[in-house]
Amino acid sequence: MTRTNWILLAGSLLILIFVLIRKSRHAAERQRRHRVSAIAYQWPDNAANYGYYIKIDNDTVVNQRYIPAINARIPFSSQSDAQKTGDWIARHLVQTPHQLPAISIKDLDSLGIQHP
Repeated sequence: MTRTNWILLAGSLLILIFVLIRKSRHAAERQRRHRVSAIAYQWPDNAANYGYYIKIDNDTVVNQRYIPAINARIPFSSQSDAQKTGDWIARHLVQTPHQLPAISIKDLDSLGIQHP
């Protein structure tokens, strides 16, 4: 083999090793990630009201009975509104894990959530 071939072979092996190391790191990161989910529910004491839970793995970390971001204690009027808001919060928990998720009235409007 010529010197050029050896250099190409060594370079290819280094690239292969680099790719394998990166893949193993990504696999380990995926295993460390937690499962975040939003679950809408109907209030047990009032069938016309809805809220949502945010769960990380199997632990409930949020129990939101009222529409967030408004200055009143008003429950969601539909399961769909509660689910959309919960999904939004869950998505932001995943995307920005070191920040508390905060939803604004503008965000609620963009989701089509009914609120006063």
